[in-house]
Amino acid sequence: MALYCPWEHITCNSCNKVITTMTRITCVECDNFDLCLECFSQGKEIGKHKNNHNYRVIPSLHFPLLSSDWGADEELMLLEAIEQKGLDNWPEVENFVKTKTAKECRSHYYDYYLNSKTHPLPDLEESFLKKNGIVEMKPSRIVHFKDDEFDSRPQKETGCTQPTYEGYDASFNPYRKEFAFEYFNNAELSICNIAFTDKDTPEEREIKFHKLEEYYKMYCERVRIRNIVINQELVDPKKLRIADRKRSKEEKEIHDLNCQFLVALGKEDFEKYIKALVEEGKLKTKIRNLKQKRRDGCLTLQESKSRRKVNNYNYTSELKSVSYTKPSKHPH
Repeated sequence: MALYCPWEHITCNSCNKVITTMTRITCVECDNFDLCLECFSQGKEIGKHKNNHNYRVIPSLHFPLLSSDWGADEELMLLEAIEQKGLDNWPEVENFVKTKTAKECRSHYYDYYLNSKTHPLPDLEESFLKKNGIVEMKPSRIVHFKDDEFDSRPQKETGCTQPTYEGYDASFNPYRKEFAFEYFNNAELSICNIAFTDKDTPEEREIKFHKLEEYYKMYCERVRIRNIVINQELVDPKKLRIADRKRSKEEKEIHDLNCQFLVALGKEDFEKYIKALVEEGKLKTKIRNLKQKRRDGCLTLQESKSRRKVNNYNYTSELKSVSYTKPSKHPH
């Protein structure tokens, strides 16, 4: 069985772009399903794959594994080349690897594979990765390959384009239903360096579990807040402005004073609640006016209307009775 060759097989399932040397997204729930970062950010859905599936971030293989001048991707290419082209067929191996000469391929294979303490496997205990951890390769080492050299499938004309979120809040990605800055945005910093080992004491394990529990609470709160904002359609400023313009002055004041009830009631019930409060305010105003008219001696609506006409007539008569002298243009 041939070794897995990433150069020939890892392409984006949406746009067919070669993503072997790039950071990519692998779906946990779908078999052999990978996406480039652009398609992932657009929430691409193909076949049975949905954009809410669990996923893993697969980092680029541009890091030293056995030696400082050989990347992990080159190690895979070297082993695949030797299996396909044969041992000591170094010119063909060079053409397959593309980033190393035949002499470098031969020297590296003999030094780190055949002559190692654990031959034919490399001695991982003495590897560069074991001693130094993951270190980014030097820029001069990274070689950019053309997509058409390795892509066996035709490229789509549409490809991946930067998504536009017209009408939405600038920090909201409608394709992924995520925000650039989430509630408790830096919560992961508290657990990013946690690692459980056999040397941990019970007290250390308890502290680590406590940190994980605290993070889980923050994560649940983040999801709750995000769902509230999305479900209540608060991510579209344009729609919110249009709805606000339709409200009267009284409705705006009542809406602003009671907006905290939006979470508990939901959007539809909240709008009904606001309308009910507005109607309640109008009824209270009418009741106050009726009470005032009763104090003025009116017992029926007809008396109230008659008194209003009389008051208006008296007010008009008083205005007419007031003498008015036009001021002179040339005062003495």
